[in-house]
Amino acid sequence: MASITLADLCCGRQNQMLCVRVSRLTHFRSGLESGPIKLIHMVIIDVQGNCSYAVVPTSFAGAYLHILQEGIIYKLGYLMVWPLLNILNPAAAPRMSLS
Repeated sequence: MASITLADLCCGRQNQMLCVRVSRLTHFRSGLESGPIKLIHMVIIDVQGNCSYAVVPTSFAGAYLHILQEGIIYKLGYLMVWPLLNILNPAAAPRMSLS
């Protein structure tokens, strides 16, 4: 499967391969600093230098918690892409993706 870029993403379900580097990685915990991780937030960059914001939702966070690291290149597939909300703007990008 050929890889696409962040600029090629459209809103909706994407059944294409996206090759990106995780630039920033943060964990959102519920309530207390020592609470369980609910979401994994990432700023991702593609080969062309485009950046976007991505979230690994609660239902998948445990499976990816020990796999994802900053500075590593990953191939992502089967994404759900949404318009970026004004309140969530850690990267200057028009869309966000949910892995």
